[in-house]
Amino acid sequence: MKKILRTLIFTALALEASRQVIGAFDYGSDSFKSVVLLVLGLSLLYFFLKPLISIVSLPTRGLPFVFLTFAMTVIVIYVSTLFVPGFSIHSSTVSGLVILGFSFPSYDLTSLQAMVFSSLVTSLTYTFLESLCTKR
Repeated sequence: MKKILRTLIFTALALEASRQVIGAFDYGSDSFKSVVLLVLGLSLLYFFLKPLISIVSLPTRGLPFVFLTFAMTVIVIYVSTLFVPGFSIHSSTVSGLVILGFSFPSYDLTSLQAMVFSSLVTSLTYTFLESLCTKR
């Protein structure tokens, strides 16, 4: 039960982080229903498919694991735009960032690019939060 609740909370936090960084998610007029359905869809991915993904990328748990998780997140978010009422991804502008002294200019993203980058931020954030809770 704790793992299910943790997965739901981490998925919601990852979606919110992606919305704050990229700003491409539009939940429509009934935003609570759209967010709940999206969190449930991604939580099912992370709860049930993530163990299968870890088996597929067995020898290394690094980059192939992150890439497969990212690819599955892109697919689930795209399918969610088709089935979740009111949820859509629109073009966005990423404001300029300064990270560790490196300056990144602002950039206009198309809808497809926004979906890909939002999925990347979502999967990386979820993987990071999950790694904080694993016992070593």
